[in-house]
Amino acid sequence: KQGGFSIPLPEADRALAMLIVGDIPAQRPWLADPKKTVNIRLLGTQFYDENLKQLRQALLAVSDGKKFELAVASLLFILGFAPAVQIELDAPDLIVASPLGRLLVVECTTRIADFQAKLGKLVDRRRALTAALESTQHIGPVHAFLVCALPRDQIAANQQELVQR
Repeated sequence: KQGGFSIPLPEADRALAMLIVGDIPAQRPWLADPKKTVNIRLLGTQFYDENLKQLRQALLAVSDGKKFELAVASLLFILGFAPAVQIELDAPDLIVASPLGRLLVVECTTRIADFQAKLGKLVDRRRALTAALESTQHIGPVHAFLVCALPRDQIAANQQELVQR
């Protein structure tokens, strides 16, 4: 069924909407007015990193892979995601929950030389996590992302292969 409604909330910068099917809450998204809402995650990050200088430097300087991973995690946090840096070495660099509860595995690389190796690891780790979730009856895809510090024109990779994998 389709429907609609309108509730004026002139003083609110955000509202929680709930979709209930029968007695079961199906979705509970926060709706934000972009003209009024303050990104509290950005404000918190900027408090300790004025003008995001350190974040920019870590994202753009390709010399330190660990700092690059942390910078990607910080950027994802600012954008509303919940990233977790992994301690285990045989794991993706980051496991991320999206605002809608989807799971992402992220591999970060600063060098083009290990691009194919990182891509292979990413595909294997996504498949393994997907299989583990399916075995416990969790439904939903695991998305995979490879984040590289280099500009796209410096990455010798077939776009179609990347999308396919």
